[in-house]
Amino acid sequence: MLKKAEETLMKPKFSIIIPIYNAEKYLNRCILSIINQTYRDFEIILVDDGSKDNSGTICDKYAENDARIKVIHQNNSGVSTARNAGLKNAVGDYIIFVDSDDYIEFDMLEKIKYILDKYDVDCIIYNLNNIIETKYVDEDELIENMIKLIKTETINAPWNKLYKRNIIEKYNIQYDERIEIGEDLLFSIKYISKIKKVYLLNERLYNYVIENNNSLTTKYKENKYGQLMFVNDRIKKILKDYNDEKLLECEKYIRLKNIFSCFMDLLHEECKYAQTEKIQFIRNVKKENKIIIKKLGIKLYLASILYLIMPSHLLLLASKKVFICKVRSN
Repeated sequence: MLKKAEETLMKPKFSIIIPIYNAEKYLNRCILSIINQTYRDFEIILVDDGSKDNSGTICDKYAENDARIKVIHQNNSGVSTARNAGLKNAVGDYIIFVDSDDYIEFDMLEKIKYILDKYDVDCIIYNLNNIIETKYVDEDELIENMIKLIKTETINAPWNKLYKRNIIEKYNIQYDERIEIGEDLLFSIKYISKIKKVYLLNERLYNYVIENNNSLTTKYKENKYGQLMFVNDRIKKILKDYNDEKLLECEKYIRLKNIFSCFMDLLHEECKYAQTEKIQFIRNVKKENKIIIKKLGIKLYLASILYLIMPSHLLLLASKKVFICKVRSN
């Protein structure tokens, strides 16, 4: 149910969408970091995804005091549904996603507005951590920079990007609600495949916090492997349209990374597989990805089985190092 602000507003420059689940500990910090921005032409859409704590009440109190804030209360349906609900109700020219346990720099919107006034871009990507220098990227350079963004995983997150709402609506780009993992990356790839001009900003505007165990993005997924391969297949289909071999190699990189991530999850405390089932899972994955797994190398495959048998987790770290070196060399 959407709680409408009494005051009628003109269409804002930015729509800031925040999916929320049991975030009462962090929510005030998050919302205040937006309310106190030096640039003030925005709306905040708070999507309470069936929180069991006081998150919903906190949202309503902010909406009562600030006409720029909309609140959506929905049954617990997951982060993808929450973000899609925000997109459906957004009216701003540009979309920004913020996670409820994070917060943004006080002048983030002002800096983004400055870039938009200077450059006619379809997307701004910030928090690059010195991976790529600050620059304007046109259509001719987009593929080259996409490869860097994919291999450094900078492209994955929704929170380090500014999106044009009219592009999202024109191509009906939404979060796939059938999956609970990899949906961020799939959304980003879909969006970037439809644009021509990007501004890369090597500056931290967003503060990503890893504390909240209740976050919508940190839950253990039992069917993680199947969902990630589903995502990979769709990414491969999108990247094929570019007809660029180096870009297609990126899909193999993503698949390898996802396979290794599933191997690591076998050590998760919530994983209920017996030891023999874990080893069989690794063998099945190897069989299903024969061609791809060759790029991984026999060292990682053997290490993946050994670290499940050995009591020490040190071998896991060693196998991860082998994996990273192998992928980067390719």
